[in-house]
Amino acid sequence: MEKISVIKGQKGFSEFYPGSIAMVTAVDLEGRADICTVGVWTLVNGKPPMYGIPLCNKDIDKRFFKRYTLTCIEQIKEFVINIPDLDLRRAWSKCGSISLRHDKSIDKFKLCGLGKGNPAKVKPPLIEQCPVNIECRLIKIVTFSCHDWVVGEAVAVHRAFNDVDEPMPIPVLKMANACAGKKRLV
Repeated sequence: MEKISVIKGQKGFSEFYPGSIAMVTAVDLEGRADICTVGVWTLVNGKPPMYGIPLCNKDIDKRFFKRYTLTCIEQIKEFVINIPDLDLRRAWSKCGSISLRHDKSIDKFKLCGLGKGNPAKVKPPLIEQCPVNIECRLIKIVTFSCHDWVVGEAVAVHRAFNDVDEPMPIPVLKMANACAGKKRLV
């Protein structure tokens, strides 16, 4: 297989490569819900199951600015990782390009035609249309130069799949892979 190599600093080099998309929901002190699209989420611990997401932690330019979702998580200490399928690509694109930090009157759920699902253990709502929702309580925030790595313990999982008998967190990973595998991101 022939490949092209691109070195950091050259045209065509990207700091980010697509991973498994997630739509993270959180609420602020007033109970206002936010949705932030992240390009990466992962299991960081098996027992208890903990998941991590990156969120920009400071203003750098138009693309990199502190996410309002991070402010919400810092305040409430809870969040939900919602795993979409490809049918929600317009919604995740829109949620990733609009910030409540700039306009708190925006309702991203209404704007994107998304339903708010009732969580079992946390305050932030689920995204009803997502086949997998992972409710998390904040464990730790690790700060890097422009992003924070937010780690939360899974306290409840909602899934549209019923054929998984294994103990957590394996079912969540299998379901997310099924979503991505059946409807692969472009």
